[in-house]
Amino acid sequence: MQVTFLGTGAATSYPLAFCQCETCRKARELGGKNFRKRASLLINTDLLIDLGPDAIPAMHAYGHDTTKLRLLLQTHPHSDHFDPGVLVTRSSLYRCVNSDLLEIIAEKRCLEVMADQVRVIESIELLEEKWQTDMHLTLTALGHGQRLSRGGYEILAMESLHHPGWGSQIYLVKEGGKQLLYAADSPALSAAALEALQGKHLDLAIFEQTFGPFHTGNTGAHLSEAILFEQLARLRAQGCLDEKSQIYVTHISHEGNPHHEALAERGASLGYFVGYDGLELTL
Repeated sequence: MQVTFLGTGAATSYPLAFCQCETCRKARELGGKNFRKRASLLINTDLLIDLGPDAIPAMHAYGHDTTKLRLLLQTHPHSDHFDPGVLVTRSSLYRCVNSDLLEIIAEKRCLEVMADQVRVIESIELLEEKWQTDMHLTLTALGHGQRLSRGGYEILAMESLHHPGWGSQIYLVKEGGKQLLYAADSPALSAAALEALQGKHLDLAIFEQTFGPFHTGNTGAHLSEAILFEQLARLRAQGCLDEKSQIYVTHISHEGNPHHEALAERGASLGYFVGYDGLELTL
């Protein structure tokens, strides 16, 4: 399994556009791995997690062919994770030709909200068969705790407590005997998610760290480093993580997260890795 971090920033990207805090100033000064696009993940060449506003430009930048995408796992429809303006370009309205079939997999409510957002961009009814035919799409509603097999992948959907009214989910993807957990956005693993993961060994676990080790105040619907460690302890206790598991953080904001090198050094001392845009892993 090949994994590419297309973006590792939170909704605001990193550094924050107009912010002149010490963290953002340092990030601009250093550049490179400190510039973070909105979070999305590519598995091999054909499975994308979250069609956010930066996902397609990132695929181009890192040498991946966007026409090879066959599966889209959508975690939720917030604007940093789903860009309807990108999806509508598959339509004949935009003279898109010869596109191959793309299957969008998400919770039913998530698909409905995505359809609402697409309708605002164009007079396209995403849930109607004629428009799916026009855009060479299929939509699959996959509820919490449900699983399916597609193209050599086994996919398990689990609830996320991040804006649950919009059908937010996290995903476990298995391919070639390797298992990957992608848990962004998710403030903490729910009891149902922990139960679904019971005994499943994770080769790669990717969590968000919107709020870093030096953040103070309420974390709301996102993780901080402290809450991350609580989640990791639970997963270790139920056999999901061991010394062979790789743990990465993504969805990083300027709030309490220092520049990349400093955060990576801290992570190395505490047992986790820090993702960066363009990072490729082989499991």
